[in-house]
Amino acid sequence: MKSRNFTILFITLLSLQEGFQASAQAHQKIDSLALLLNKHPQEDTLRVRLLNQLGFEYWTINPQQSERYGREAHRLATQLNDENGLAMANRVVGVSYWSRGEFYHALVHLFKSQELYKNLGDHLGEGNATMNIGLVYADQKDYGRALEHFLRANQLFEKLGRDDRIGITYNKIGSVYLEKGELDKAGKYLFDGLDIHTRNNFSFGILEACNRIGLYYRDKGELKEAEDYLQRSLAIAEENKDLEHLVKNLENLASVYIRQGNLVKAKSFLDRALPLAQEHQYKKWLRDIYNDYKDVYALRNDYTRAFTYAEKFEAIKDSIFSEEKAAQLANLELEHQMAEQQQAIKLKEKEIQLLQQQTRFDKLIKISLISGTILVLILVYIVLRNQRYRYKKNQELLERNHALAEKELENARLKEIELQHALEFKNKELTAYTVNFIRKNELIEELKEKIISLKNTSHQPQTELNTLLNLVQQNTSIDRDWDDFKRTFENVHHNFFGNLLNRYPDLTPAELRLCALICLNLSAKEMASLMGISPDSVKTARYRLRKKFGLEQEQGLDEFVLRFTQLR
Repeated sequence: MKSRNFTILFITLLSLQEGFQASAQAHQKIDSLALLLNKHPQEDTLRVRLLNQLGFEYWTINPQQSERYGREAHRLATQLNDENGLAMANRVVGVSYWSRGEFYHALVHLFKSQELYKNLGDHLGEGNATMNIGLVYADQKDYGRALEHFLRANQLFEKLGRDDRIGITYNKIGSVYLEKGELDKAGKYLFDGLDIHTRNNFSFGILEACNRIGLYYRDKGELKEAEDYLQRSLAIAEENKDLEHLVKNLENLASVYIRQGNLVKAKSFLDRALPLAQEHQYKKWLRDIYNDYKDVYALRNDYTRAFTYAEKFEAIKDSIFSEEKAAQLANLELEHQMAEQQQAIKLKEKEIQLLQQQTRFDKLIKISLISGTILVLILVYIVLRNQRYRYKKNQELLERNHALAEKELENARLKEIELQHALEFKNKELTAYTVNFIRKNELIEELKEKIISLKNTSHQPQTELNTLLNLVQQNTSIDRDWDDFKRTFENVHHNFFGNLLNRYPDLTPAELRLCALICLNLSAKEMASLMGISPDSVKTARYRLRKKFGLEQEQGLDEFVLRFTQLR
């Protein structure tokens, strides 16, 4: 704990030293810019830049003065058609409105600034305007949109490698998570931001980060650490004459002292903050100051004064709430207007692109017509010169090609006839083989039945009948016959079984046989004879085959199987 307190004390002293230098530099810069502006009365882009820079420097010191310089820059930039100066002027005016809690007017100017920077391809300017828009949404407690704009700004800064702007954005993201009560996320961004600002010796970034870290520790209940960081932020705000952060830190420290039970010290800080907040119309901090006064007097059992400040707190809270609600409604209207403007811009851009394409097309047509005319004249000359020669050669070639085509056609006819004869022969062979196969099986089955009947009725020796029956049953096995049938079948229908197995690898040998018999358009009885099963079993096998193929009710099994005879 002692080591951490010593570190905070050391950083505070270092920041104070930087604060003295930064404050002196800031006021010296304002004086120098004002002197340059007075010496440059010409209404040109240089004067626009000077006005914008003065407005920028007055942001945290005097928002009203910042707006005046921004509006003068806006007027002159519009007159000169200086889009870069106009983008910055809108940002200056927008931020001055935001610092005074006038959110609708702030968004009007900041969205315009963002749009101008985007059209100019100025990613740094676009990122800064986007971050400022996020600040407005954060103050309206629209944390979703605030985070969306902060993260978008951070992406732009990361692409540019702007470590200083990334640190500022981390402060803003951490502040949003702090307001949402997500302290772990808030702490990560705030401490990372402080590290970046410390490396860059950026006093404003250190001021802001220390303030938010103080609130982070306050909300965690670590009040000593909260006081240390808030005192550090307060010291920098005093030296920089940053009135808004001065008031904010005074109120934040008062809230810490109230939690510590140090009501005297809390009231002394509130007494310093109140007149500044009233003078500069910092409504957000006035609301919190009145709330702190209420708590101080309530803890002192001075309920009359506590009630007075409670009424003031409720009045200004209602005022801010009404303004925020009005601003939210205005935001919807503004976003609608911005969307319409964006749509109009896109339509204009599309019209311009179409006109440019039409112009290029017309130019291309003209060039093509001229080139085509010249080319046609050249070709006509060549054609006329060589017409007779080419006509003669073409006629000779035509006659040779005609003779060759006749010969090839005749060969094709002969080949087709030969193939047709071969196919007819194979079909006859397959049909004959199938018929013999059926007759053989029927004969063997009939013989088998008679032997069984004879065995049951005859008085002949049973041994001889059993031997004869076994011989018939052994010859009833159709595996060898099926192998011969398969070879004969595939001579007619090439790769039929391979095509089936490629699509349906889980088909059994019996199912493959059934598919082949379906192709031969045999009856159920004939199929049963060939497969050595009953006709009812054939129907069952056909049903299972339909399920395995995934056929719908209206799809025919025969037509489906026949398709595989046509594949190669």
